[in-house]
Amino acid sequence: MSTRCPGVIFRRLVRGQISQLGFRFGHYPDAMADAQSHDQERVALRRSPKLSAFVLVSIVVGFFATLILTGLYPADPSVGFTTLFAYFALYGIAGTVGVGIVLWLLVDMRSRRRVREVTMQRDAAEPS
Repeated sequence: MSTRCPGVIFRRLVRGQISQLGFRFGHYPDAMADAQSHDQERVALRRSPKLSAFVLVSIVVGFFATLILTGLYPADPSVGFTTLFAYFALYGIAGTVGVGIVLWLLVDMRSRRRVREVTMQRDAAEPS
């Protein structure tokens, strides 16, 4: 079973092992190292949450929460609903984005505890 990514080929070998075409070393090999190529390397694998997803959801939640809370109370006729909503949206959206980023940090810290060690193996290039 192989999965195509831009310029990279991953193939699951055995449970916990993944091969990748042309993987990069985390360090440079010593000049005095043996002439054999290193075909396998152990790497850490974890699933981290996307910050952009948390921020976008926080913006949408902040927008609608501000709209609902502003609509619950009568607007001042000299100011108008739209101006009042726009003013409170600055604080509502900024506040929920802050809460979303803190939530993202908590989920990211939790994902760091679930790191798995896998073995990467170099494959030969497939013809295009």
